[in-house]
Amino acid sequence: MGKKKVRSTYHQSILDLFAKQLRKARKARYRSAQQFAHKLGLEPAAYRHYERGDAEPNYETLARICLDLGVTPNDLLLRPPPKSSTMC
Repeated sequence: MGKKKVRSTYHQSILDLFAKQLRKARKARYRSAQQFAHKLGLEPAAYRHYERGDAEPNYETLARICLDLGVTPNDLLLRPPPKSSTMC
């Protein structure tokens, strides 16, 4: 039997944010996850794990994703700033 990875709530929240931002960035450029997976040289099922927050890419794959989508790792891993903020 395979061993299931146990993630902290914090780690899972980062994966969930990454999945949401990745899906948004990918949809802006590609019609389907399958099309993008093939462009990256990944199996579509493996790529879908990233968009569901079930897995995280290694650094090489993250770099390829970012280069192809024209985003930075920060764009995928950090929350965007609030739309309206006042500066003091």
